[in-house]
Amino acid sequence: MAKSMVRAEHKKRRISKNEREELTEKENQFNEKLKFIDIKPPKYLNNEEKKIFRKYTKKMKDLNILSILDDDILGHYVIFSKIFNELREQLDKEGYVISGKINPVLGEMRQVSKTMASFQVKLGLNPTDRIRFIKNEPIINDELEEFINEV
Repeated sequence: MAKSMVRAEHKKRRISKNEREELTEKENQFNEKLKFIDIKPPKYLNNEEKKIFRKYTKKMKDLNILSILDDDILGHYVIFSKIFNELREQLDKEGYVISGKINPVLGEMRQVSKTMASFQVKLGLNPTDRIRFIKNEPIINDELEEFINEV
């Protein structure tokens, strides 16, 4: 399994300021190449799934967490999302209990939701994973505010 990428400002080893700036510059250049320019739905999606794909890409573009390399993962996520919704409709029709036993659709839904959760982690769709993509901005102290707090 490949190592996850660590941003230059999050590296734990001691590196010089110049080296850190060089790494940050290279990261920015690399990220520009992978920018969210024109991500297209994979060909294996049907028309309905492509609409959902475009909806997600539109929302994710604002978060700046999606690159052109993520199109396949997002395509699979859309498929599993559709499957989950179909299972939910089936469960609503049949009910939670069939002939005194738990509906087997619940087990399938559990598996699909676990798979969707793993795709969410890969795409950074949940808040804890999205934090990895946020760049740490230096905190600027306002001298006037510090003076007021002291008084």
